[in-house]
Amino acid sequence: MFVRDANQAEILLNHQEAYLTREREQQPKSFDEVEALIKKHEDFVTTMTANEDKVQGVCSFAQRLCQENHYLGDRILSRASVINDRYVANRQTALEMHDKLHESLKYFQFIQDCEDLKEWVDMKSLQAQDDTYRDTANIHTKYLRHQAFQAEITSNKERLLALKRHADQLKEEHRQQIDPNSIDQRITELDELWLKLEDITREKGERLFDANRSKLFQQSITNLDEFMLNIEKHLYAGEQTTTPSDQIDGQVQVVSTTTTTLEPLENNLTATNLLLLKQTTIEEELLKRQQQVDELRVQAEKLKQLEPEKAEEIDSKRLQVEEKFSKLLLPLEQKKLRLEQQKHLHQYFRDIEDEQIWLSEKRHLLQTYADLIFNNKQQTLMNVQLLKRKNESLLKEIENHEQRLLEHLETEKTRITQDYPSRAEEFQERLEQLSDNYIQLKETIKQRREHIELLENV
Repeated sequence: MFVRDANQAEILLNHQEAYLTREREQQPKSFDEVEALIKKHEDFVTTMTANEDKVQGVCSFAQRLCQENHYLGDRILSRASVINDRYVANRQTALEMHDKLHESLKYFQFIQDCEDLKEWVDMKSLQAQDDTYRDTANIHTKYLRHQAFQAEITSNKERLLALKRHADQLKEEHRQQIDPNSIDQRITELDELWLKLEDITREKGERLFDANRSKLFQQSITNLDEFMLNIEKHLYAGEQTTTPSDQIDGQVQVVSTTTTTLEPLENNLTATNLLLLKQTTIEEELLKRQQQVDELRVQAEKLKQLEPEKAEEIDSKRLQVEEKFSKLLLPLEQKKLRLEQQKHLHQYFRDIEDEQIWLSEKRHLLQTYADLIFNNKQQTLMNVQLLKRKNESLLKEIENHEQRLLEHLETEKTRITQDYPSRAEEFQERLEQLSDNYIQLKETIKQRREHIELLENV
């Protein structure tokens, strides 16, 4: 029996050694090939671990035979020792192959990352060489796109720096397994391509904008003016504004009150939420436009160098835009605050209306229960007891709901009263009316309880 088990273990070890020999001879040439080899190696190690019991069984069997003083004990123990040593050697070889494959994976991952970055740089170089800059119909839009293009290149430079760090790590940790010259060549190539891309981008900017600096400056101002006009429309949407229509000898002759109707009036929760959403969008856009305002100063300085005779006019236009832009910030904050106050107000009214509807539904449900019972055909003891349970359940539900809801509404009433003190009495009346409706419904349920108890005792 020992010979049989030993033969099976040796056959198993032969297969393992043959596989490991073939694996050592393989030279993967791509990232995908290494991944496939790692998957096969992991499957091999899993199988090896699963078959470990067979090897250990042979060793245990040999020790037991020796303890029983088998006449071939020395030969048995020697053969088992050889089997165990071969298995240990295979495990060690498998571990070394695991490390080697993962080292190769890191190397080919580096190669693939280099190829991806090179492809990206080549694509951006082609984009940078696009000659549509010759059309100056909308130079400001092209200027913004070019700035975004430059920002994209700058943000992606971290990819090149990360590859350099990865290259240094590979050369430091795997100097014997990896050719450092091939790594240096790829990094050098990427460095040269990146510098070329930056040069092309810079030259395009000079060709595109330096020759059209005056036109760019004017279009930038026009673009910002249009943006600020849209903000003003939002600020006064639904507002009552008083404007003098005529003036003679320094005196206002006619004063007209108008309402801007470019946006929905803030007379309901939905309209207010829409305006709040637009407010958020405008605030996000405002941050981007702030960069344009700052950039306008740079444009003005460059334009003054090209046209020094217009320096005063250029500064005047720039200052007008900056002043107008800064004056929008406070009204926007005030608008946001007022919209939030308006939202709380409408939400308070909406909550009360929803609660009144909920109470109406409960009254209807209570009446439905009563109609089923309070007639001669349905006055059975079982039906009466069923109605009693439903009546008590409804009362408990209303009491729990009332406490939670009224506490919430009381808090909201306090908040909106601070924002609209002149309407404090209206807010209180609405809340008291709701509270009275709760009391009436609970009294109705309690009266119904007494009627049910009378029927139950009949």
